[in-house]
Amino acid sequence: MFTNVKAVLFDLDGTLIDSAPDLGAAANRMRIKRGLSVLPLDQYRPLAGAGARGMLSIGFGLTPDADNFNAMREEFFAEFERDLIANTVVFDQVDELIQTIEQRGYLWGVVTNKAERFTLPTTQQMPLFRNASCIVSGDTTPHAKPHPMPLLEAAKRAGALPEECIYVGDDERDIVAGLAAGPGPRAAPCASAGAARFLHTLASHDVPVALATAASAERVLPTLKAEGLAPSLAAIITADDVARGRPDPEAYLLAAAALGRPPTRCVLIGASNSAVEAAREAGMACVAVAGGAAPRYELAAADLVVPGLEGITMADLKSLFRYEEQVSPFSESEDFEEARASADSDDDEYGGASGPPWGRDSFDDGGGLF
Repeated sequence: MFTNVKAVLFDLDGTLIDSAPDLGAAANRMRIKRGLSVLPLDQYRPLAGAGARGMLSIGFGLTPDADNFNAMREEFFAEFERDLIANTVVFDQVDELIQTIEQRGYLWGVVTNKAERFTLPTTQQMPLFRNASCIVSGDTTPHAKPHPMPLLEAAKRAGALPEECIYVGDDERDIVAGLAAGPGPRAAPCASAGAARFLHTLASHDVPVALATAASAERVLPTLKAEGLAPSLAAIITADDVARGRPDPEAYLLAAAALGRPPTRCVLIGASNSAVEAAREAGMACVAVAGGAAPRYELAAADLVVPGLEGITMADLKSLFRYEEQVSPFSESEDFEEARASADSDDDEYGGASGPPWGRDSFDDGGGLF
């Protein structure tokens, strides 16, 4: 499958090491200080990949727009920094994997979105990383994943060309970053037949649909045209339209504005934890489509989890709208400019994320909004 490989690059948390116990422990120490009981690891683990944002969401129900979020985040960082690897372990068989990579003469390294203040002490204290050719953190370059810059920097540090590297990760942002860093144009995978049927059903009920994707316009628009899906979409928001990717809700807020709907009158359909998190940040209801890269337990925060688009009914969608007026959820309630103003409000506290590739049983790469 892979030829001319010189280096293998890995994501860190959730791929090589399991740091969820220490992330959860930091949040629990904050809870204890406030007279609250500790929460089990199983509650923290699904959002461990979201770092401080995820832990504060589980431990305290906080979102980045909360007045005390910044202070709580800094407190969390301090708690986490106290015991970075007290209970962090290397996943089973990772040692053997790295040994095999080295024996076969490949270089290897790490590309993570974790800040350097946490990454370097972690990798320096764990013997696994003693032979790593490069360690690239979330703040090593001006952009974090899903931007390809960290992967390109890692390839440079390892002394390899991008086309000579394989990137291995557990999150959708890893997939998008890897595809974006690849040399030359790549064909986008086809949308599923279930997506076309689902869009047809929505159109028959006069439900407006917008696509919010982490892929670039260059990559996604030819696919939409080839699959005949573009006419079903009232708006298309791509990575070119936003400054921040998921779990930041920027793309979804812009999509809502393009539809002339407030976020609370929208339902987001996604196939990843970051899509669910972005829906929460945006104030939208969320349907998670399981069966992709994200395990079902990571999607539990969604309002509804289904095995595929065929499992979603119009009754399900209508029941998810969060408003008190007894009116049709598909009627206009704000003009476009008012919604656009709401969507354009900026918040520098959101972090970067991404979307999984086309090919899953959903109508975009991680988030449909209508």
